[in-house]
Amino acid sequence: MKPFRRKGATIAASFDVNEVMLLRSLAHDIDAMLAPPPDRRDGAGGTAGDAAGMAGSNELDSPGGPGDPGGPPPIDPLHAIVGLPAGPGPERPTDPVLARLLPDAYGDGDGDGDGDGDGDDEAASDFRRFTEAELRETKREALAILVASLPAGGGKIRLTEQQAEAWLAALNDIRLALGVQLDVAEQWYLELGRLSPTSPRGRRLLIYDVLTHWQSSLLAAVTGYDD
Repeated sequence: MKPFRRKGATIAASFDVNEVMLLRSLAHDIDAMLAPPPDRRDGAGGTAGDAAGMAGSNELDSPGGPGDPGGPPPIDPLHAIVGLPAGPGPERPTDPVLARLLPDAYGDGDGDGDGDGDGDDEAASDFRRFTEAELRETKREALAILVASLPAGGGKIRLTEQQAEAWLAALNDIRLALGVQLDVAEQWYLELGRLSPTSPRGRRLLIYDVLTHWQSSLLAAVTGYDD
């Protein structure tokens, strides 16, 4: 890859075909991880329109409605307004990579989400309920922009400011995910120097190093520090 450089209103770089294939593959893997769980996809648990319609009906006065002790629980009006599906919100991901990509907004002190630390698990759960779906979609959109701007056979790319910001976000997520999988230490580059690049871990650390270089190069071009 030729380093990212600002060219007027755009940011340019060049990738060979192998680099393009690598980026496409990594982006595809992260996109698949960020796809909504089956029970959270469109239509699961009802839609915002369903909720709003239920909230505006006279079910409180009807037999078997929310006002009836034997009926379903009442609809939360706030959930209807913001378009949340009915039912409980998403739980903190158990997969360590996904937990890093979709972190809690509030820690519980020890980071295990069991509520025995200094943080607020309930606040974190509420925040996740209102933001996780949008965060997943935002990250997937950035990955899609990265993939769409890569020339299939390799070559030059020119990014607008908006595309460059999406690239930064996508590269950051890809690098974070790989870092969690590798459990990289603070001085990971020293380990890279000791490993054979043909070993499984050595190869993946080399990819992590390349991603770090690409991210740094793009950030320098975006911020104007590439001169």
